[in-house]
Amino acid sequence: MDHPLIQENTAMRCLTILFCFLSGVVAAQPLADSITWDLDLEDIVVTAQYAPTDVRSAIHPIRVLDRQAIDRRFSATLDEVLAYDGGIRIRQDMILGSALSLQGQDGQSIKILLDGVPVIGRMNGNVDLGQLPLNQIERVEIVEGPLSVQYGTDALGGVINLITKSSQVKSWETSLRSSYESLGETRVDGSIGHWVNRDLMVRAEGGWLRFDGWGGLTDGRDQLWNPKDQWYAGATARYNLSPEGSIRYRFNLMREVITNLGDIRRPQFKPYAFDDTYYTNRQDHTLHWNRTWREERLFTEVIGSYNHWDRIKKRVRTDLTAGTDELILGEQDTNDLTGLHLRATLATRLPGKWNGMVGTENRWDIASGDRIIDPREERTGYSRIEDYAMFGSLRFEPVDWLDLEGGMRWTYNERFPSPVVPSFHVRSQLAPQWTARASWARGFRAPTAKELYFEFVDANHFILGNPDLRPETSDNVQLSLNWEKDTRDWGAQVRLTGFYNDVRDRIDIYEFYVQDGVRVPARGDTTTLQFAYFNYDRFRNVGAQVQSKSHWKALSLQASWMANGYLQPEHGNDPAVPEVTWANEIGWDLSWQWTRAQASVSVMGRYYDQLVTFYPESDNGRSVIRRRVQDGFTLLDLMLGKSFFQQRLRLQAGARNLLNIRQTGVLDTGASLQHNSGSGTIPVSAGRTWVVGIEWRG
Repeated sequence: MDHPLIQENTAMRCLTILFCFLSGVVAAQPLADSITWDLDLEDIVVTAQYAPTDVRSAIHPIRVLDRQAIDRRFSATLDEVLAYDGGIRIRQDMILGSALSLQGQDGQSIKILLDGVPVIGRMNGNVDLGQLPLNQIERVEIVEGPLSVQYGTDALGGVINLITKSSQVKSWETSLRSSYESLGETRVDGSIGHWVNRDLMVRAEGGWLRFDGWGGLTDGRDQLWNPKDQWYAGATARYNLSPEGSIRYRFNLMREVITNLGDIRRPQFKPYAFDDTYYTNRQDHTLHWNRTWREERLFTEVIGSYNHWDRIKKRVRTDLTAGTDELILGEQDTNDLTGLHLRATLATRLPGKWNGMVGTENRWDIASGDRIIDPREERTGYSRIEDYAMFGSLRFEPVDWLDLEGGMRWTYNERFPSPVVPSFHVRSQLAPQWTARASWARGFRAPTAKELYFEFVDANHFILGNPDLRPETSDNVQLSLNWEKDTRDWGAQVRLTGFYNDVRDRIDIYEFYVQDGVRVPARGDTTTLQFAYFNYDRFRNVGAQVQSKSHWKALSLQASWMANGYLQPEHGNDPAVPEVTWANEIGWDLSWQWTRAQASVSVMGRYYDQLVTFYPESDNGRSVIRRRVQDGFTLLDLMLGKSFFQQRLRLQAGARNLLNIRQTGVLDTGASLQHNSGSGTIPVSAGRTWVVGIEWRG
């Protein structure tokens, strides 16, 4: 008799195949017009929705950055457009790129989607947002709070969904854009799209980026901001199977090369240097099918994708006299990840009081690398994790002004037990201009192959994975109140939000010691210098946020304020540690559109308050609490734009980081502020840069 887990695994696969088959059979019936799926409207959202929905009617609070906002901010990658969005904080790393936090939660808790497909390839838990170009992104949808019922692991802090351009009005559409920044960054990208006939549309795009690097205040080979080359390309083919449904195939390719040159050693005699080069490749293939039927009362969608990501570190010893280099044994590294994804949903939009959605989502992740040691696999440097999930939600509208929705997700994973994830949402239309929302949702994050099976042991490193890790789980409570007023001359929208997050069994790397043959995480530093991953930490925060949008004639303003309170786990161990430390963030985006002259001016800014954290450390064998303070800073951008020839040609110029903020200070002290244990800096930006650009759209 088969093992129960094998039986359960087989049953789950059969259910998946059956669900996809039934979705296709049902959708084969005569349907209504599916143009709803492709409307190019600012107010239509699709993330976590039963069907394309007006953002004001969505049961989740969703923010949208449309194409106009992307162009006005002159943003080429995801990190640039999110840098001035409320509740989001962007961090930079010289090697790993840009990462984000949302409502105080790190990037490892935020799921990044491209047309509903998870973006793979995380380093230290984060997706490099600089590797996600925006040249074919129609809008960005942001949902704060867990969406683990709909999207599974990594969505316990929120979801950011990039929606690509899947339709066009004209028979032919072309675009070409080029920009240059004074710090040595050049970008060129373009696209072309064509309706071959009334049912078939094809699009293609590509681009190139070159950053020369910036050395800071030093004259050596080692640059503070490393040189980078990036190439990307993509294409879409969409075919309308009928007036009610379509099928779409899309692929994306990206290659990035970062060069980290070392300082010259022994310059007087046979000088040499140690140089690192990091190669990153992304490849994504997605097949998307959707259809509506019975007068748009039923919606079905199936998404299948193949994703591949790899990152190679090459370290060489460069002979600066002979101009040759040689590989350094033991200093090379390769990370390789392949993901297969299948998702199918069936949702209703009936005129009665009840509606619902059911779905299945399954992933097969294959990780490989010299430092992956999975005892369950015969192949060394190889690990496979399979994940099968069924989810559903039910929405009840007892009266016209009230929506209630409950959801549940059940997941089977062959490597570890996965939690059952529930959620509950309420939306109330208190008055024509007032909308209230409330929610409680549970989220989870499954451990990755690296956290489970990583092994890096040599003369300088001792880092181990932990096959006994459990998924992180979280609870999120969120309340929001929205007011909106729109007239012929002016309009305004204000949203007040309060939130609370509690993340348990958080996975992180700690020093450890061995007790009775068991690895035990150490509270603070030890002298073992041996590290492993553990479910040891707990993260809690509470906060309030105000977001507003307003316009009056040619003037528009978006502003935000957030107070984020971090509950300090060390408060119970040291009375000098406060129970909560607070950090404020203020953002604004002021724009003036001169329609007659086809010109615009935008001023964007963000103020980040200081961040205060407390952590344990070993001091001569005794545990002490240290305080780390990261200084606050302000970023300010100015962008000017002028269009010609009925907005086909657009010129832009401006300045990023007008205040020339390059780094922020970090000070470590004792909790009682009596002892200074060290200081340093964290990079923020390469400094003030002037930018010019030109764009043609035909």
